[in-house]
Amino acid sequence: MGVRNVSHLLQDSSHYKRNLSIISKKIMNIFLKHSPNAEINLSINTKDDYEKNNYYLTVSGASLSGDIGVVGRGNRPNGLITFNRPMSLEGASGKNPLYYSGFIYSILSKKIADRIYKETEKPCEVKIVSQNGGYLKKPWRTIVVVDFKNKLLIEKIVKEEFEDISSITEMFTQGDILTF
Repeated sequence: MGVRNVSHLLQDSSHYKRNLSIISKKIMNIFLKHSPNAEINLSINTKDDYEKNNYYLTVSGASLSGDIGVVGRGNRPNGLITFNRPMSLEGASGKNPLYYSGFIYSILSKKIADRIYKETEKPCEVKIVSQNGGYLKKPWRTIVVVDFKNKLLIEKIVKEEFEDISSITEMFTQGDILTF
């Protein structure tokens, strides 16, 4: 089955925006029905660029068809297949080391965790969650789980490592970072 073009189903950009608004409201109603007291922020098609008339259109409406970089077991930057431990299913090998968030964040989260451990002697978990269309240096969420009370030190380490994010690409291309 080849790629199907669905753009012909839209009359114009206002039709697209109207449909997106309707869908957003329906999704929010479902969330609010099941979690009426929850604080919910819904983001849909964050890569849309209205000024350039560039819209996110797919047949399935999601990137669930294997184009998100999820690959076989063991193909992670730390090489571990962990049982009952948090891990990324992101395959860093073969991804663009300049801008692919799955590659950059998997390496960066390991760098942050290693540095926190080195400076605090406390094991930790670092999770960096991107949002499609967001800026690489400003992820949707950065979560650090560590049994250490000095929050300012942890925030300082995270901030400094994000400021140095571009070094990951350089270190990788020079062979200083391995993804397997």
